[in-house]
Amino acid sequence: MHCQVRSADQVLFEGEAIRVVARSSEGEFAVMDNHAPLLATLPAGPLRIVTNEETSTYACLGGVLRVEENTISISCRRAIHSSEIELSSVEDRLQTIEQLAADALDPAQAQERDDLLVLREVGRNDG
Repeated sequence: MHCQVRSADQVLFEGEAIRVVARSSEGEFAVMDNHAPLLATLPAGPLRIVTNEETSTYACLGGVLRVEENTISISCRRAIHSSEIELSSVEDRLQTIEQLAADALDPAQAQERDDLLVLREVGRNDG
């Protein structure tokens, strides 16, 4: 099936995929050839694209997944390939935010913390 993963400013992946594994609010799910039409909201979580050659993992920081006519389109608010995640920077920023948590995080800081937790998860599991 044809697969495209994009963020607002770039196409991160475009090509043929055997399987795409994503996380929705209901849990993790996989999409394969000839999948029924589907529209799913993606919270921040790992996104895996399996091709004949490799498995690519991204930290998808929120988005929408659409399957139609053996084509899967994924639009992410922000997506980062696992090879580009700098775990030490993520850990440092998480520590700073966790120190702020004692004073209660504003919504933007809470969103950043959630995004950083996904980056850490993907970076640790795929890096």
